[in-house]
Amino acid sequence: MDQSENLSRKKKKYNRILIIAIIAMIGVMVLSGGILFRSVYRALGNFASEQISLEARSTAQMFSRVAMTKVERLQYIGKIIQGDTSKINAVLSSIQGTDESSAYGLVTMDNTPVFGEKMDDEELLHAKEAFSGGNVLSYIKGRGMLSAVPVKEGPSLKYVFYQLIPPELFATVANFDNAPLLKKSVLIDPDGEVVFSFKGVTKEDVDFLSSSEIKDYFAEMQEDLSKNNAACALRPTKTPYGSCFLYEASIPDTDYVLRGFMTESEGAASLLKIIYLIMGIFTFLEVFCFLAVIFLIMTHRNIMRVDEVVRENARAESESMTKSSFLASMSHEIRTPVNAVLGINEMILREFDDPKLTGYATNIKDAGNTLLNVINDVLDYSKMESGKLSIVPVDYDLSEMINEIYMMIRTRAAEKNLDLIIDVNETMPHMLNGDSLRVKQCALNILTNAVKYTKRGKVVFSVTYQQLPDGSGNYTFSVQDTGIGIKQEDMERLFIPFERIDEVKNHGIEGTGLGLSITQRLLKIMDSSLKVSSVYGEGSTFSFTVRQFVLDPEPIGNFRKSFEEKIENAPLYHQSFTAPDAKLLVIDDTDMNLFVVSGLLKETKIKVDTASSGEQGLAMLKLDTYDLIMIDHKMPVMDGIEVLHRLRRDSSNPNQHRPCIALTANAMSGAREFYLKEGFEDYLSKPIDSAALEKMVREILPKDKIILESEPEIPDPDLAKAVAALRSRQDHFVRM
Repeated sequence: MDQSENLSRKKKKYNRILIIAIIAMIGVMVLSGGILFRSVYRALGNFASEQISLEARSTAQMFSRVAMTKVERLQYIGKIIQGDTSKINAVLSSIQGTDESSAYGLVTMDNTPVFGEKMDDEELLHAKEAFSGGNVLSYIKGRGMLSAVPVKEGPSLKYVFYQLIPPELFATVANFDNAPLLKKSVLIDPDGEVVFSFKGVTKEDVDFLSSSEIKDYFAEMQEDLSKNNAACALRPTKTPYGSCFLYEASIPDTDYVLRGFMTESEGAASLLKIIYLIMGIFTFLEVFCFLAVIFLIMTHRNIMRVDEVVRENARAESESMTKSSFLASMSHEIRTPVNAVLGINEMILREFDDPKLTGYATNIKDAGNTLLNVINDVLDYSKMESGKLSIVPVDYDLSEMINEIYMMIRTRAAEKNLDLIIDVNETMPHMLNGDSLRVKQCALNILTNAVKYTKRGKVVFSVTYQQLPDGSGNYTFSVQDTGIGIKQEDMERLFIPFERIDEVKNHGIEGTGLGLSITQRLLKIMDSSLKVSSVYGEGSTFSFTVRQFVLDPEPIGNFRKSFEEKIENAPLYHQSFTAPDAKLLVIDDTDMNLFVVSGLLKETKIKVDTASSGEQGLAMLKLDTYDLIMIDHKMPVMDGIEVLHRLRRDSSNPNQHRPCIALTANAMSGAREFYLKEGFEDYLSKPIDSAALEKMVREILPKDKIILESEPEIPDPDLAKAVAALRSRQDHFVRM
């Protein structure tokens, strides 16, 4: 009875935690979505302003060309006149008859009219340069543009030929077919008054552009106008128009300014589709993260219930199998759609050069990788619980490991403006033998925690060495931070799975609560342990020491110098080979997975055929010969194992003995051994890593069909991507 009541209380407790977690996550999702929407909308609004500004400048230049054409026309007529003065009246009368909108005149140097009227005092003031032998294009308020050119007779000036161009003349070139967004435009004189309104501009529009509120906004834009000859900005107004894009452009060689506006909906309509696409992808990833957390909470509750209620060995074994099946199913169900998201996102990063788009795609990739890290933590924890996790020693370079750790943590530290310091003992050997994967995992876990729980200051990652007499050495990895610290009463809860200490202060910090628990268990397998010292409110230090066999006593040396050389010399990623004569068949019941595999192999020029079921795949295999076949495991009606077995049994099939690769979302322990035993040459887990896919295909395809690229493949794609970021960013956060 007491046990039942205890279980009931715990169930209610976890239900409350679940409800609180769901509410908190929904709040975070809504808040982050709102922040993202505002940021993206602001960025795209700036982009729209730049485009409108360019259109305004182009239209203003078109008007300028019309005005300058008038000056050139006057010069041409002036040359005709000075060549034959007897033609003056005939030529000028003909010109005046064909252009009644402008006033023409020819005066002597003392302003005596030869044709038309003499200039008045204001016109003489503006045309004085023409009387000195120069060309004039000057604005006369209320009357228009005065164009004047000197006319010579022999070496001497004899006449001044002038034309007064009214503002309405610009209406003949106000063709907005090439600038459809600039229909609400007017011409403004140097005093800021409207001298002409183009077709389609209403009196309300003119009043709006002449209002004091709008004039103040245009006054703020004068600096941009003077620098670029055009300016545009999105501003809120108190009028029925609401927020508007206000634009201005100086008309070169004149005193006029093109001024206009368009509503926010008109200016940003084409950009809203991009915003909705980005928000859709963001929401898609948030939903998957939300589902992953729910899965983790439910898994934790089930594990606790099994630990407390079931004690018998047989029942424990049964529950362990159930849990493994559940985790494999969860891994499959989450990895399959994440494969599509990250695969398509990888294609965006490869195929588009727009820095804003690639920036958003990089954020999507980071979010997807965070979700995969959560899943991997759960799978690692499951392997430990079942006793299936073991240590696998390999030869490795400690310098490469430290490089990889830095590359994986640098972005998070940079986003929080933390000072990331790496301190490496220059005398220690760096060619070692040990389980580099698990050592790196432990170091990365404590370093990630330090960055996560440090709001300001620095994080110091140091590696020291102590030589042992038997040819091995003790390597100590230490992480010191200036974060929030840990209370003494919370120390014993640090390594409890799924436990989060100081919930109030750490509210909103991501994580499953598995990292330190997994680290401590891994270190225990390697005969080590995690040491912790902390002062609450000042910071913490996490460290561990592992014994590694030394392959070569050569010291690591100046790590900073070798690291910078690696960054400087590392080329950026591109496909390592092409195989235009090779043929590959992908069999998968999910169209998006077919699209992802085809897209990731596009740059290799391999001909990729696809089949959406096992039956269709077998039918295609009878009709054509392929160099490689990729088969998804879990498909309805006929799964990938059965497809492979039928293919191998069919002696009439031309692809009976062709190499086959299994595609699977199953990342549980023993997956590779299972697929090799069934007859596959190898397997790829989802989400499909583009570098692993390319490498596997290159190794299996016939050598005579592979054309190696001149630029070598980068063995570490994360390093390659970091190269581009570090080359463009001088203030990176590493000191060594």
